[in-house]
Amino acid sequence: MKRSGTSRTSKLPKAPKRITGMPMMLRKNNAFTLVELLVVIAIITILAGLLLPVLARSVDAARQVSCMSNQKQVYAACMMYVDDFNGEMVQQMTFSNGTCQLYPAFLCANYASAGGTRYVDDGRLFCCPSNKRYGDRSFWLINNIGNQGYGMYGWDYGEQQSLASKWSQSRFDFVIAKPNWSYTAWKVNQAYAPSRTVMLIDTMATHNWFGGAAVGSFRSLWTAGWGGRIHLLHYERANHVYFDGHAASLNAIGLYSTPLNHCAYFYSSNGAPFNF
Repeated sequence: MKRSGTSRTSKLPKAPKRITGMPMMLRKNNAFTLVELLVVIAIITILAGLLLPVLARSVDAARQVSCMSNQKQVYAACMMYVDDFNGEMVQQMTFSNGTCQLYPAFLCANYASAGGTRYVDDGRLFCCPSNKRYGDRSFWLINNIGNQGYGMYGWDYGEQQSLASKWSQSRFDFVIAKPNWSYTAWKVNQAYAPSRTVMLIDTMATHNWFGGAAVGSFRSLWTAGWGGRIHLLHYERANHVYFDGHAASLNAIGLYSTPLNHCAYFYSSNGAPFNF
């Protein structure tokens, strides 16, 4: 006799059919593909190309501000020297053997002025941070300062003839104190049009003296002797201070046409010489 009703055994579900060629479980892949990596590298390269010039200009702008601050401090030291020495600022002392000492040595009480008053305590005030020898600390030690430094305007005889009607003949005081030496000094309070005459400026030594460092003298119309060329360190501009103490930054055309002492001999930022 058959029993009515359902079977005691439960019906098991059928296993899903396996699709041929497909894995049972799909694994998640977290690695970048080669194409994605190349896209990321390209984006980084483009951003770096855009940002690096901006960063370089920001660094140079900071150095330019520091350079101008240095020049103003050197100018202030010169004015203290002038107050102590009857209104005169020594620009250059020349000896019978052909050697000379420029104004930085006198501000630092070195060499011929040893034992005198020191008006500058940090030798690196004489140099622009953009100058390639600025990082040479031993070169700028205060006791080693001699002829290296921002260029101070030096009178030359060609300019004496061309500007004789404008300049007072007493603007330079050329004194021979002994047979074996002489010095040239500015009488600062007698300078003609001090707001239009460059006193201190970025320079680089000619003849590769000092390995490209600044030299403490420049001339308008020639570069012989210790007269360095103006160095256009800041994107083809040079910082400078006038005899009245105000500072500015001009390119070569501006330096030739604006000041009374028309500056005509230059080094570009990369060291190439050129003249007007």
